[in-house]
Parts: sequence; structure tokens; C-alpha cells
Amino acid sequence: MKKAFSFVLIGILLLCSCGTKNCEEYVDKRAYDECRAWYLNYVSDTANYQEDYLIFGDDGNGFIPISDLHEFLKFNEKKNGDFIDTLLWLYNATQLLDAMIYDCSTIDRYNGDFNPEPYAEAISNIDVNAIGNEELGSVFNALSQAIAEDIRNGQLIDTIYYEEIHQLHGVMDKLFDGFVNSHYKDEVTYDCSGYIADYEMIHNKAIADTAHYRDELLQLVFNEKDFEKTCIYAREFAYANWHNINGEGIDVVAVIEPLLCTAEYSPILFDLWLMWRTALQTNVLSGYSNDSAMYNLYYNAMRRRVAYRYIERLNKNPNDALAFDGFLRLVYRNSIIRNSGCLIGNNSFLDQMEIYREKIQ
Repeated sequence: MKKAFSFVLIGILLLCSCGTKNCEEYVDKRAYDECRAWYLNYVSDTANYQEDYLIFGDDGNGFIPISDLHEFLKFNEKKNGDFIDTLLWLYNATQLLDAMIYDCSTIDRYNGDFNPEPYAEAISNIDVNAIGNEELGSVFNALSQAIAEDIRNGQLIDTIYYEEIHQLHGVMDKLFDGFVNSHYKDEVTYDCSGYIADYEMIHNKAIADTAHYRDELLQLVFNEKDFEKTCIYAREFAYANWHNINGEGIDVVAVIEPLLCTAEYSPILFDLWLMWRTALQTNVLSGYSNDSAMYNLYYNAMRRRVAYRYIERLNKNPNDALAFDGFLRLVYRNSIIRNSGCLIGNNSFLDQMEIYREKIQ
């Protein structure tokens, strides 16, 4: 099943991908319909389930440990400068820690019900060398071994103070705090009106819509040939689609996924990725509950793709404040985890409230 899943996913990526010179529309109706149909067919096939949980690629049933399956971001330059190396260290360190936190959240929640050994094994076997920084690798290794030992002993990880975490934070602060502060600008705004003259009117209608304006926005997405404008229309479509009598989460996925699969850059790729992930988790593949399946390897494969676009942009223009802001937002966004700070479910609910806050007010 996993092999068949991989072949189909590769097919979707090929359908969705297009170069800047050969593509008339970035999201045509055919790509939208095929992407939409693939997900719907997959989730409706009972052969793809283990008991009540969807089996989805390397994430399995959405409860397996993932720390040792985490893939690291690499940038295809013969020799990166210090700036790009630091971006890669920041991304890889935060994402590896996030994978470990996810595994701890699962075994803590099901302590006594799940076999702890696979989780301890996954955390103890993280690939610290792939981080690319020896000091980071050393503190990660110490932390992973300490956590793995406590998991094997049946301890609840979120009740334990780890000196190794303090040491990890010290190394990360030393490497990243000054770096981030020297590049980050507090007031960074993306002016959509610079690309679409009547943007304010479009946005206000998208926020207010509960019926048919989403359909007009969908046609704008299909017909637009400029990538930046397509991204803006896609984001507005997601706004209009939410809590719309004609809207479904799968529609947001089918509009946004082709854009994320291109080799193109937009400052709002983070926004689109978060909308895509939230729709998949809450409406298409799983749900809001802490006991829902979570497919973080799949979500983070797309996150890695988006991160590469930001780093590619920053490699050409290190002073691009919008790109740096988008990259940081992508880096620091937690994976979907159990027992998060959300009082009524997993943190995808908090993501949704953040994305669509204007429609809630």
C-alpha cells in the first residue's frame, strides 16, 4: 500500500508542478479536479484504514513515532555561506525538536496503553549528524538519550525537568538569537494592493461571504496567469470558503496544493501552507481531537518544500524582510501535537482560529 501511495503522490506532484515559462495557469480546473478527486477517493476507500484510522504514507495510522523518520532540509549549493548555513541549522534544529515533542505527546497521552519501546527507539535514534552543526548535534544526542531512557521506564515526559533541554536552549540561543534579531524587522507588511488594484474590495467580500463569492474567486484562481496574483486569489478563496454553505475543506486543499508544488516563490507561501495543512488535518484526513490521527511527516514534507523556496529567495536577497519573516513563521509553527495548549482539541483548532480570525470577529 505504501508503494502505491508513493506512486500516486508523485503523480499528483507532477500534475501540480509547472515551470514559469510553460504554464498558462498555475491552478487550472483539471489539476484542481484531479487533486480533489485523489484525496476523496483515497479517504473513501476502506482498504486504506486500520480500524478507524486512515493509513497515510510514512505516517501510517497517524500514531507512529516519527523522530527517526524526520528528513532534514538541504540547500543545493556547492558551498553555502554562514547566512544560509544558519538558516538551515535553525530550520533543522527546530523541526527535529518538534518531531521529538510530537512523539513525547503521543506516548505521554497513551502511557500504559501503547508499547513505549518504539517511541524510545525512535527518539534515541535521531540523526544528529544531519543537523549540520556539531554543537547542536551533541546537545540533541544527550537530550534524546535522556528522554528515551525515561520513556522506557514508563515516565511521563511532560512532568520531568531536563537539564539537557536547558543546555539545548542555551546552544540555540547562542546560535540564533542574535542572528534573528539582526535580520528581523518588527513591522513587515505585504501590500496585496500593489498586485491587485481592487484587493481591499475583494478581501472584504471574501471575509463577508457565506454563499457564492467563493465561486467567483475560484474562477479568478483558474484564469490567472501571474503566480503572485494566483496566490493572493487562492488565499482569498480560502477565506470565502470557510463557513460557507458551498464550501468544503477539500476545496482549499485542491486550490492551494498546486501552488505549493511549484518551484515559484511568494511571500505568502507560509499562509497558504498553513491553510493547506489545517484543511487536511481538520476536514479531509482526520480531525480536531487530541485522539485524532496526525500525519506530520506528510505535512512537513510540504513545509520543507516551502522552506526551500524561502531560503532560495534569501540566498539571492538576504535583506528581503518579507521572506525572512515568512521563513521564521514557517520554522516556528508547531507540528500538530497531542496535549497542546488548546483546551478543546489539538492545535490545528488554534491554527484555524488564527487563520480565519477576521471571519470570527
